[in-house]
Amino acid sequence: MIDKEYLIFDMDGTVLDTMLYWRDLAREYFELEHNVKMSEEMSMAILSKTTAEFVDIIKQTYSIDCDFELARVKMMELLKTHYMNDCPHKPGVEAFLKKAKQTGKKTAIASASPSDIVHIALKKSGLYEYFDYIVTVGDIGKSKRHPDIYLNAMETLGGNMQSTAVFEDAAYAAQTVKQAGFFLVGVEDKYAHEQKDTIMALSDIYIDDYAVLL
Repeated sequence: MIDKEYLIFDMDGTVLDTMLYWRDLAREYFELEHNVKMSEEMSMAILSKTTAEFVDIIKQTYSIDCDFELARVKMMELLKTHYMNDCPHKPGVEAFLKKAKQTGKKTAIASASPSDIVHIALKKSGLYEYFDYIVTVGDIGKSKRHPDIYLNAMETLGGNMQSTAVFEDAAYAAQTVKQAGFFLVGVEDKYAHEQKDTIMALSDIYIDDYAVLL
C-alpha cells in the first residue's frame, strides 16, 4: 500500500475506464445533430478542452453554426446515458480502494467532469462509498491547469503536501500536480497513449494496474 495517508483521484481514465465516452462525445454529437464527420485526431485533440473551447474549435474548423448552450446540454445527456449503462473500473482499483479504507486512509475524487455525472458514475460503478469527498472543476471555478482543485481536496481531507498523493492519467493535469509539489501516481490509460512518455517522466510512481500498489 502506498505510503501516503491522503489520496486524491481523478475519475475518468484513473478510477473508471470511461475516457472512451469523452473521446467520442463531440464526434457522436456533431455527427448526430449536424451531420459532421469528425476525425479521430480531432476527437483526441479536444479531450483536454472545456466544452466551450471545443465547441468553438469545431464551429471554426467545420464552418457550422450551433448554439453552445444547446450543444452542451445535449452532449451531457449523451454522457449520462453512457454512464448510466456502464462504468467499468480501471484494473485493480476496487481492491486498492477497499484496502485504503481498511487502513484508515482518506480519499477524494477531484474530477473535471460535471458534478452530477461524477455522482451518477461513482454510484453506478459501486465505488461511491470509498470516497470521503468529491469535488469538480465546476465547484472550484478553475480547470485542472490550475492546482486549486487538488489543494481544495487536500485541505478538505486534512492532509498536507508531504502526506498526500494525487492519481492522474492526463498529461496536462499531471503537470499541474507536479508543479504544485504533490506526489504523483501516473495511471496508464489507453486513450492517452500518446502522452504516456510525458506522464511517466512526471510521475513518482507509474502504474497500469492498482494491484501493484497493494
